[in-house]
Amino acid sequence: MKFSVIIPILNAEKTLQSCLESVIKLDYPSDQYEIICVDNGSTDRSLSIIRQFKNICLLQEHRSKSSYLARSTGIGAARGEVLVFTDADCVVPADWLKRFDEAFQDPQAGAVAGKIVPAPAKTLTEEYQIKREVLSLEGMSVFPFGWLPITANAAYRSELFKTVGPFRDDLISGGDFELGERIRTQGHYRIITQLDNVVQHHHRTSVSAMIRQYTRYGIGRRHLEELRVFQQSVALTCANPLHYASIYFVKFLWWAFKVLCSPRFEGDRLKEIAFLWFDFITELSMRRGYAVALKRHPLNSGPVRRDVPGEKSSRSGS
Repeated sequence: MKFSVIIPILNAEKTLQSCLESVIKLDYPSDQYEIICVDNGSTDRSLSIIRQFKNICLLQEHRSKSSYLARSTGIGAARGEVLVFTDADCVVPADWLKRFDEAFQDPQAGAVAGKIVPAPAKTLTEEYQIKREVLSLEGMSVFPFGWLPITANAAYRSELFKTVGPFRDDLISGGDFELGERIRTQGHYRIITQLDNVVQHHHRTSVSAMIRQYTRYGIGRRHLEELRVFQQSVALTCANPLHYASIYFVKFLWWAFKVLCSPRFEGDRLKEIAFLWFDFITELSMRRGYAVALKRHPLNSGPVRRDVPGEKSSRSGS
């Protein structure tokens, strides 16, 4: 079998149906790919939605709430030569696997990073995340990790995990970057960027959900810094949330004044003020996560587990 598509699931009933429909309808021989959904403890209708689809392998991973642990469980059960990942809030194109197939014709290609674009916005929160280019590969490239795969749209040779190990299941966020750096430094393969292979992603629709997401980003960033994953530091400047809040609030008032009073500003002034306020909220949330990361989410002291594809795992069809 050529491909295993692995999707971690946690309370995804709002977007899961469209995600699975897109994966089921891929323009690729059905006997050459399998779909593995790994439930991470859903309490909504997610499981019943999965069971509506035939030929989907449903696994349960309830040891801890970790999308990376769920992905590693999928890796352990996968039979494909190439393991492809997306998320339950994404919709993939019909030629998704065909494009990955083309990329892996290069024998040196060990991992492929596809592009992630936002779904049309329905709320102001989504519109903000679109404008700030959240999950943009181009935007991420300015960070030390550069062009590393993001698991909303990524593919890896299965044999690669035998060398570098699976995802770290103690990471809340940034586990795909940590794995990518291991591939880059420990493996014998190259990471390829495929910007014409595009997955559509649904951003968080509410402010509270966005705050929780950015808190996880902060936790992940502290973990990456603590592990010294990259040669260049990814520590947050002014990481103390209270210090940051007091400094940024003064900047916010100044920028808001400029937006309201500048005759050269083009666009919706009130919306821009709201986006500046969202900047404050998200950055403050990230610093709060960064500050509490090691206390609330301690890292494992041992090495990365070396589970590899092909080990025994319970499989069940829907």
